[in-house]
Amino acid sequence: MDVSMLDSEPIIDGQHPLAWLAAQTRVVGTQLAPLVEASSSASAKAAAANLHVAHGTGVGIRLRQIDWTTIDPARLTTLLGDLGVAPNVVDVFVDFEGAEGAVIEVAVIAELTSLRALGPFRSITVGGAGFPDVNGVPRGTTEYPRDEWRIYSAVRAKLASMSQPTPDFFDNLVLKPDTIELGVDPRFISISAALRYTVTNDYLLAKGELFKGQGGSGKGGAALIPALDELTRHAEYATPVRSQADDWIEAVVAGSATPGNPGKWREWGTVRHIEVVAFQLSTLT
Repeated sequence: MDVSMLDSEPIIDGQHPLAWLAAQTRVVGTQLAPLVEASSSASAKAAAANLHVAHGTGVGIRLRQIDWTTIDPARLTTLLGDLGVAPNVVDVFVDFEGAEGAVIEVAVIAELTSLRALGPFRSITVGGAGFPDVNGVPRGTTEYPRDEWRIYSAVRAKLASMSQPTPDFFDNLVLKPDTIELGVDPRFISISAALRYTVTNDYLLAKGELFKGQGGSGKGGAALIPALDELTRHAEYATPVRSQADDWIEAVVAGSATPGNPGKWREWGTVRHIEVVAFQLSTLT
């Protein structure tokens, strides 16, 4: 769970938001390991260290490209010292962010080699945020490469061919964090109906007419129905695995389910993405 934005939140009942979130999940029987990075505040690092001491959670460390040991090895060793933890209780997340192409594949492999030389980390996971900026996309079904999955697959295949350990995989679901605009008031913007749909190596964006336009214009959820109908005829629809989202899509097209709103579309896009990625990871050889 990316909790980087919690650093700007106020203290809750005397606790850093990271500690508060972990406490709330323990109530329902879920143990979270805290995640920090070099740029995290001193209070976030302290909260992460305290959670590990109190509950033996270990600590997750996210390495953005600027933090990679092949670029600045001191950033990770300093952070380990700040947290007071040894590598064997640390889950490292190597984040290549929105990078793409063969050059980043080579860079990721070099970073993994460097990390293995630093110590026996509890786990090493590789990923990024490949979902594109979809502003200005025309109506219909548009294809985009899933760069983060393509890079991971290439890195994993290369390491396997050299009989080297292969990392786990993470992504940012159907979102690219650096395109989030927190200062925009949704009451004053036009919103197009769109569903983000994950397939084997690509993202499909099914875009309809305006859900909400200026001056009260827009068709509401009905604006998405023609786009969903077109999506069901795409060659990669319901591949590489059929998901719960496909049942919902077909029910909406048939008129037996309501199309909902942007929040519902993001929810179904996320469900679809998780089911596809889980299937892909479960079938890796």
